[in-house]
Amino acid sequence: MPSSFGPAAAFSLLLGLGLGSSACAAKPPLVAPVPAYSKAADLTWTELTTWLPGTWTATTEHGTTITESFRLVSSGSALVETFGVGGTHETLSVYYRDRGSLLLTHYCAQGNQPRLRSGGADANGITTFHFVDVNDLGGDEDVMVERRFQMRTGGTDGEPPRELVQTEVYKRPDGTLDTTSLHFVRGRSES
Repeated sequence: MPSSFGPAAAFSLLLGLGLGSSACAAKPPLVAPVPAYSKAADLTWTELTTWLPGTWTATTEHGTTITESFRLVSSGSALVETFGVGGTHETLSVYYRDRGSLLLTHYCAQGNQPRLRSGGADANGITTFHFVDVNDLGGDEDVMVERRFQMRTGGTDGEPPRELVQTEVYKRPDGTLDTTSLHFVRGRSES
């Protein structure tokens, strides 16, 4: 018995299944998937924008004083941090909400701009931002891959934070990690 399933029938079957047509091929999404909404991110945003604005200082283990300031801009939709105010290596970081999470873009003195994301503070009150991507990274530059905040009060609930512990983790070009923690206190005139 002769077969009626020849090359033309096979080609038609492939087209019908979408295997021979790019019109039916899966296309990548045009935008990144929306992160899951996080109530913790909203609560953390309120805390960051309520308690951080102002000037904070820290003293390194070598006795160097570092100043950083926070201020709200753009009708309160962004929090700008200036680190090393007035120094030659002054950096800028901008914090903002993004679809139920928090984003941070760090404008590094090395010239790169990493973005990091957080879902909000954890049960211990620590807000951790994790690396998402980076712009303009040179082959010999370190890049920030994590930043953590913990605001500590001096006593009762509702009291403004007296200390800000800020930890940064940088990835070096050789892949090793460098972690630095600084303990900031609010400027005396702002206590």
